[in-house]
Amino acid sequence: MKNQRTIISLGTIPIILALILSGCKTLQKVPGEQAVKEAEQSTVFFFTDGGLSSLKDDVREAHANQHKIYAVINFPGHTDPGRIIPLQMMIANLKEEVNNLVTNYDIDGLGMDISDLAPELIEVMVVEAMMLKPYLVNFVIWSEDEEYKSASVFLNEGMVDMIIPESKIARTDTKLHEGLANLHLNLKKIKPEQVIRLDLSHLFPESPGGRKLKLGQSNKSLITDSDGCVSFILTKPDTIELMTEAGSVEISTADWIVPYSYMVNTGGKTVRKSPWVEFRRMPKQFTDVPEFDLLCKTDYPAKVWINGDSVKQYKTGIFFKKIKLNEGENRVRATVMTYDSLSTFYEREFYYTRSDRKIAPFPLWIDEKSVEPVADIELLRDDAVQISFRGSLGQDAYVYLTHGKNPIKCMREDNEDYSRYRAELPLGKLTPGKSYKLILKLIPLEGSTDKQALEFTVQNIIKIRELVDFPHVRVRNENSRLTYNLGGPRLGGPIRSELEPGVIMKTTGKIGENYRVRLSSIESGFIHQDDVEMLPAETLLPSYYITSMSCAPSSDADVLSIPYPEPVPYEVFPDPDQKRIVVTLFGVQTSSTWITHMAGRRMIDLITWEQTTPCTYRIIVNLKTKDIWGYDLRIDGKRLVLKVKYPPVYDLSNEKPLTGLKIAIEAGHGGSGIGAVGLSGLPEKEINLDLSFRLGELCRSMGAEVIQVRDSDKDMSLIEKRDIAEQSGANLLISIHANAGGRGYLSVAGTSTYWHNPFWAPLAGNIYDRLLELGLKEFGVIGSFNYTVTRISQMPSVLVEQAFMSHAEDEEKLADPKFRQQMAQKIYEGLIDYLTAMN
Repeated sequence: MKNQRTIISLGTIPIILALILSGCKTLQKVPGEQAVKEAEQSTVFFFTDGGLSSLKDDVREAHANQHKIYAVINFPGHTDPGRIIPLQMMIANLKEEVNNLVTNYDIDGLGMDISDLAPELIEVMVVEAMMLKPYLVNFVIWSEDEEYKSASVFLNEGMVDMIIPESKIARTDTKLHEGLANLHLNLKKIKPEQVIRLDLSHLFPESPGGRKLKLGQSNKSLITDSDGCVSFILTKPDTIELMTEAGSVEISTADWIVPYSYMVNTGGKTVRKSPWVEFRRMPKQFTDVPEFDLLCKTDYPAKVWINGDSVKQYKTGIFFKKIKLNEGENRVRATVMTYDSLSTFYEREFYYTRSDRKIAPFPLWIDEKSVEPVADIELLRDDAVQISFRGSLGQDAYVYLTHGKNPIKCMREDNEDYSRYRAELPLGKLTPGKSYKLILKLIPLEGSTDKQALEFTVQNIIKIRELVDFPHVRVRNENSRLTYNLGGPRLGGPIRSELEPGVIMKTTGKIGENYRVRLSSIESGFIHQDDVEMLPAETLLPSYYITSMSCAPSSDADVLSIPYPEPVPYEVFPDPDQKRIVVTLFGVQTSSTWITHMAGRRMIDLITWEQTTPCTYRIIVNLKTKDIWGYDLRIDGKRLVLKVKYPPVYDLSNEKPLTGLKIAIEAGHGGSGIGAVGLSGLPEKEINLDLSFRLGELCRSMGAEVIQVRDSDKDMSLIEKRDIAEQSGANLLISIHANAGGRGYLSVAGTSTYWHNPFWAPLAGNIYDRLLELGLKEFGVIGSFNYTVTRISQMPSVLVEQAFMSHAEDEEKLADPKFRQQMAQKIYEGLIDYLTAMN
């Protein structure tokens, strides 16, 4: 069927279009508005060409004059009552025409005549065009009032970007450069995330064409084309429900990447159909960033280009290129050709506006998100509050209190386009029980043309209370964290201790949801309000004297018994350099004249003590060696019991050198916890589990008993994982993760290992040294790492970050099962090195 095309030439603009036509119902739907607005009056001329012979020349001329050019597809003969064209055939013909126009011509919009068209054809046109060039403006043409009503429905339901009267495309006597309309921004309303094309041929293998279905979300009727495909426009939900003749199919869209063109397998799982290409990372449509790293993906192997330049494709399927943007409109295209010479492309449009990214000092401004403190504060009159904020560069800043008169001038640190202002607010003159707020004030420097000052009231409350008014609290949860401070690292501030239920402490302040508790006259800590319960005002702070302690061997550990008649707070400090473990009890005084050391001890050498403050008692557990296999401090009735474990029995000269050892392996994340996502979409949880299994099988083949802490893809809390490892009686714990971070796709890379307890640093170092033999870059051995699962003392415990999933070369290696097997081998060899040193 030979179709006539009408070329629409529209006006000059620097960015996206909104059509304005003279005295007619040419409409554009504006998001958030209930009514469709009629555009302002202007003039637009059209011309008609009977074929495509001049289209490329017309496009070239239009773009040379910074004009836009739209194409119209007509179906002459489809309204002829003597000629019935099946809908499937019309869809097939339409898809062919759209693909031809979009692929071979650099048009800016695409539309069709609405007269007697099935609504399905409108959606097919829009979806097919936007699958390749989602920036194309889509429209329909109407002539009669009834057609206008139908066109308005398409517009209101978000199926087209605009509607145009037929009378405006009937002119054929104009030239491309004459009488062009002025156009507004944001004509394009349909988003790439709204257009969906699904290949359902696997659901109907015998006869895929002509199958009728309904969309569960909208009850919209669909019919498959001859290839078994459906095209529709829909705001993407988490799940798409298709109701077919054979029943309903639920399709998850959680991991979809634009363009949304997928093949649906039995069960609703979606996969890409070759050839395909996707933009995985790109800038915003409107940006003031002059360059970006465009990240794309397709099946491997393929030949790949970005904006016509051949680029490297990694085995994960990704490829990328740094794109520099010109001011105004930029079209960026990724093209792929498969090994069997199938080709496709995807092209997006981005608008770059040059801007001075520096923030001007005037009018004066304060960055509210930078203001500290960030929470309500209740403290003692002897305390002081640290205040800081970012604001206009180079001004004078003061801090006031509501109900207060004396301002505090801020110290100023100047940066490129802002200053950081800091001050310390003593609380001694505040009235106990009264609520105060901070007022930050910026005043222009003398001589500034702008004389207007700026005040900002911080909404957080500051109070002071007398010490007697702060409550005693009792720990109520297992593993309650007592931290040194409220520092904000991702895994939480440094931990002093993990307290068991029953410990009683005196609070001396509250910051946000955390109590400050007094440990001694010079030491304090912080604990979350959910981990404690308030006690009556008459509660006394526990304290006692230590007179005696005893140390003796047992069947599996040397045991130190410490009196614990009162629930005082405590902490344990590992000190391998000095070959000792230090236990500190707060609220305890010495009367120690009797420390028993029984014969046969293998790990503990000598117990000594010191009174560091009037109420701080330190027990120094001197060890015979720093090469220990774990220790544990627990409350047992009225005693604190410290056990230092004996070494396991193993013989590295055996054919199976790990015989006698029990090794726990934790695969990081799992279930809904995906972890990091690689550049190609590779989920961290999957490679963690795979490497854990490979390492487990290797250790098992060498005689070890292996505990897989996470043995499948399931949700587990970190505490649950740690409990499994501790309760298993394992001799070692290795946690498997993969890293991510850094800008660009070839920047931060490398392998790394992590320890929390310094006694386990040698194990982390041995594994790290072996992993470097794989040619991975160095990221280091990191200590004091606060990961819950490996934050244990009961066994040597380390975490392995295999490499960076955000680095193209690292991810390529991690995606390779052979490389993961090599990693398992190197972790095993590092383990053997550690065992050799410990033996």
